[in-house]
Amino acid sequence: MLRLLLVFLCLSAYAVCQQKSPADELPKLQHLSADQVNPQIDPCTDFYQYACSKFFAANPIPPDQAGWGVAGPLLKWNETVMRQSLEAAAAKKQGRTPAEQKIGDYWSSCMDESKVQAASAKAFQLELKRIDDLKQ
Repeated sequence: MLRLLLVFLCLSAYAVCQQKSPADELPKLQHLSADQVNPQIDPCTDFYQYACSKFFAANPIPPDQAGWGVAGPLLKWNETVMRQSLEAAAAKKQGRTPAEQKIGDYWSSCMDESKVQAASAKAFQLELKRIDDLKQ
């Protein structure tokens, strides 16, 4: 039973890791403006709702997030730009600077999915063997 649970957890984790977000699509960033406050709410009664209710109505928590706030879109934007930069550095093109080559090679070595899958399958088999060898 424990082995079945371990297999299920590993497969679930693998499935979650394989989900790809659109890397080329930058999320829209909102800027602070006076029209984001809710004029129907008295700020002296509930300042939080006055200041945030429009934002939370327009930005529901995404299903893959535990929470969401004003920093959420900025975080996604930063992750997308960083990934695009790293993938551009990893592209084997002429004229890369030594720094771009080092960064790109390091990124490629960590993102070689076939190597990662082969290594993790071997480690997974070793763990299953270790579980089988346990005495009850």
